[in-house]
Amino acid sequence: MSVALISTLTKPVVRGTLGVLLVVALAVVGFRHWQESRHWEETDNAYLDGPVHSIASRVIGTVQEVLVEENARVKQGQVLIRLDARDQQNLRARADAKIAEAKAALIAAQTNAALAEAKSRLDE
Repeated sequence: MSVALISTLTKPVVRGTLGVLLVVALAVVGFRHWQESRHWEETDNAYLDGPVHSIASRVIGTVQEVLVEENARVKQGQVLIRLDARDQQNLRARADAKIAEAKAALIAAQTNAALAEAKSRLDE
């Protein structure tokens, strides 16, 4: 066989082989994409319906520092935020002032009771 005849025969065989390989590669990529897309949803207008746990604090205060990233996994007992200590100090000072005021009112009431008792003894 001559070189020209071999080159004319191999060109269609090479082109055909490359074409078949391309079709097989596209089929494999398409199948993998289809398999993966069955498990993952993509949308521009998403709505999440699932277990959402709200976190309610028992302490009132201003957040000074957030120690976790959004959507990060957290463990039980892990510190999530740091609160500004001044808020708690102000609340404690107010509570101490109310306690002192209540003690003063108690002393005044006891004094008034003692005065009323003394006056009732004088009136007898």
